[in-house]
Amino acid sequence: MQINKSNISHIIIAVCTYKRENELDRCILSLSEMNFPYIKTEILIVDNDLNKSAEKVYNKYKNQLDIHYIIEERQGLSNVRNKALKEAIILGARAIAFPTDN
Repeated sequence: MQINKSNISHIIIAVCTYKRENELDRCILSLSEMNFPYIKTEILIVDNDLNKSAEKVYNKYKNQLDIHYIIEERQGLSNVRNKALKEAIILGARAIAFPTDN
């Protein structure tokens, strides 16, 4: 499918993570280099660590990128992805992508 203004207007790239600060940083850096001229693209970090290990990475990029940070307290990838889906709906996204942080 070719991406243009008519199929997708807003996408959330949800990066689910747990105590992988270095890998997350590289992932966000890579995502920041992507360019979708007709699509509003936002990055959502969903941290599954109650100690907020991913918050440092979020703070590094929050003034440079359209990026959000939330925590999912319940352990497990399915819980984290469900939290991401709920947040994507709140943010008005038309699509969501789940890359890995490695």
